Amino acid sequence: KATVSVLYWTNPKKMSESVYQNVVDHHGGDGNAALTGFVEFLVKGDLATDVEKVVANAVQKTTAADGESNELIEMEVTQTAGAKKAFEKAMAAKKDVVEESNEEEIKPGKECVRQGCRNTYTGPESLEVTCIHHPGHPVFHETYKYWSCCSNVKKYCFDEFRALQGCRHGPETCAFTEAAAGIAKKAACRHDFFQVGSTVTLNIYAKKVDPSRCTFLVSPTQLCVSIYFDLGKEFNLNLNLSGRVVPSECKVEIKEPKIEILLKKGSDTDVQGGAWEVLGTPIEEESS
Repeated sequence: KATVSVLYWTNPKKMSESVYQNVVDHHGGDGNAALTGFVEFLVKGDLATDVEKVVANAVQKTTAADGESNELIEMEVTQTAGAKKAFEKAMAAKKDVVEESNEEEIKPGKECVRQGCRNTYTGPESLEVTCIHHPGHPVFHETYKYWSCCSNVKKYCFDEFRALQGCRHGPETCAFTEAAAGIAKKAACRHDFFQVGSTVTLNIYAKKVDPSRCTFLVSPTQLCVSIYFDLGKEFNLNLNLSGRVVPSECKVEIKEPKIEILLKKGSDTDVQGGAWEVLGTPIEEESS
């Protein structure tokens, strides 16, 4: 925190106007006193509480525009007829995929492998028990953590997040092997982006996409995508975007050879010619 703050304070040109004004106001309008005060805080720690509150408040103001929420919301998703047909055809051809996989030897006490389910195997009858699980994927957004399928329940502590019971009751029954649960394997997808005027288009090249098992979330500053494709693969992309976007005007179209995500730029600077050199930087997921 101190390193970032030093960058702001020792190089005011890199500070947004709102951050700089907030700090100067805190010191009675005296910019020199503001800088001196912060240096003293770094050296002596005398102003720790005071300055940290100001910096935290200033940074928070730059995260989202006035009156604008930085919550992740679901984007509108459409699927072309060709993409739908390709997926249904692949599903029909998958009838030979095992139901036997759940019949292999399972040791008593083993938990259901689906996320959030706490049911354990006691015998063959356990295979008929309704599974209570999270069909979505975990989202780590700023300081809180939640499942994409029940975003109204958020936790700050990682252990509390992991302890959240599933939000969907069935229709699946409990599965005690990954094959039986149809758990996707992590996979990479080629992707690229281009910009035209006020829009940024992200192409993710994935076929046989199942929309019911995908998640597309966006906030003014972040993009979180989870794609289930090829009847058993999963691709995740979580980014801090290079510029601001308007979530309500961002859309997703699932096509036969790829997924097209349209992001509407929200910053005047971006719209008036500020091209993004990169789409964004990876969001670091917390593990503790």
